[in-house]
Amino acid sequence: MEAGHFYLESNNVKGGQLNFESQIFINDEFYFKQRNNWLREGDLVMVQSGHVGHTAVIPTDLDKTAAHAVIIISRPKTEQNPHFYNYQFQNDAVVSRIAQIATGNTIRHLLASSMKNFEVSAPVAEEQSRIGEFFRTLDRLVAANQRKVDLLEQLKRAYLQQLFPAPGGTVPRLRFHGFEDEWQERKLGEILEHEQPSDYIVESTDYCDSYPIPVLTAGKSFILGKTDEEFGVKEASGDIAQVADIAAICGPDFEIYSGADEMNVPIMSLGGVGAISVLANIAPRQVHTMLHSFLEGDVKTSAKLHLEAMGLIRALFCETSPIPVKTALAMMNLDSGELRLPLVEMEEKNKEKLEGIMKRHGLI
Repeated sequence: MEAGHFYLESNNVKGGQLNFESQIFINDEFYFKQRNNWLREGDLVMVQSGHVGHTAVIPTDLDKTAAHAVIIISRPKTEQNPHFYNYQFQNDAVVSRIAQIATGNTIRHLLASSMKNFEVSAPVAEEQSRIGEFFRTLDRLVAANQRKVDLLEQLKRAYLQQLFPAPGGTVPRLRFHGFEDEWQERKLGEILEHEQPSDYIVESTDYCDSYPIPVLTAGKSFILGKTDEEFGVKEASGDIAQVADIAAICGPDFEIYSGADEMNVPIMSLGGVGAISVLANIAPRQVHTMLHSFLEGDVKTSAKLHLEAMGLIRALFCETSPIPVKTALAMMNLDSGELRLPLVEMEEKNKEKLEGIMKRHGLI
């Protein structure tokens, strides 16, 4: 339904706030059946299934709202401030304690009975109010500045269209005062010098067209020159057409290694010789068999293993690498070291997804 009574679900509660990116509406009959469980202004709601433990306070405009898959914390026995508890449930130590009492492997669940016995620290009501209002002020500042950032990004996108000529044009629609001449089309090589690539691409500074090995730019978009060093390239762009261009330009003796697990077999089909693999950290035998089968001419087996691994590969890249693979190794009781900033722990929903698919693959 796209009309009726708003039905609050766990997806609407995230990070101490309510969001309305997804909305469900219910008809009058179902709404009034929920009368005894309507939310009230000032109630604190907590996600019960999925991203458990996330909370939000019900505002005035959602008074008498029906809800699903949340624990309702209401009707305090003494004077309490719901905003104070909303922020306390965002404290790292409290979040960790809630995670410990949640149940379920693939999808986490939180029992109302468990939260009833959950211990919290609370000062007098006046101090609760001061703390709650302090964090609410910070949230308002964050929201106000985020709106400013959003507006500046929109402004930047608009100026990018205005201050550069449209395709086929020679004059931008917007000019700074004093500039009227038409823009001229030039080849990049006419106005920019080639730069020496960084050491991980080539060590020698000697370029000569008589050498056999092409030297590519860091973006692998064109050849800077040629060298006699025996190097290839790790291809992790995810662009199979770019891989084909490299293979065509550089020739069969130039070694191409897949640097993106989802591209392992496709790159092998264009002459790739191997892979620098994240997946191999947790499934080395499968990756070895996949690549070896292709090199031995058993393309069918190689493709089958590649397709079977796709779900696991996606899970290993659902967040910034190497966060997921280090988490996976920890699940396998293998030492991968601690995550250091700027790396942080995986989001709970992604961690559950990773754990589930690893179990299906027999890795844990």
